[in-house]
Amino acid sequence: MKKTLLTLALLGGLTLSFAEDVVVDDTTTIDEQITEIQTAPEQERVRLMNQFKLRIANMNQEQREEALSQLQQRMRTNSEEQTDAQQEMQMQQAQEMLKIQNMNQNRIGNQYRQQMPDNMTPTSNPTNMMGGR
Repeated sequence: MKKTLLTLALLGGLTLSFAEDVVVDDTTTIDEQITEIQTAPEQERVRLMNQFKLRIANMNQEQREEALSQLQQRMRTNSEEQTDAQQEMQMQQAQEMLKIQNMNQNRIGNQYRQQMPDNMTPTSNPTNMMGGR
């Protein structure tokens, strides 16, 4: 039992000393730290997020709630912006596909009209199209 307590105390001390080395200085605001996390490359993002977690762990309950609220708001906004951009891109692709389809239909229609014999050309007289009277 004493060995377990000693081991836990030693691990706790090592963890705290490690945490002190990686915590961002207090001059960096939560907002700045969140921005840094969002713009960092993927591997760096993990390290920065761990720093952010340690900083939050050292805050009181009210500060912690405010920091987490800021993080959630920023992540939600970022996610919404990405969704909007994806939807805009999909709309542009759909419009481009529709434009291409219309061009193909017009081209095929023109080819069909050019290949029809003259006596098969549709007329503008509706009675001829109904069998004539």
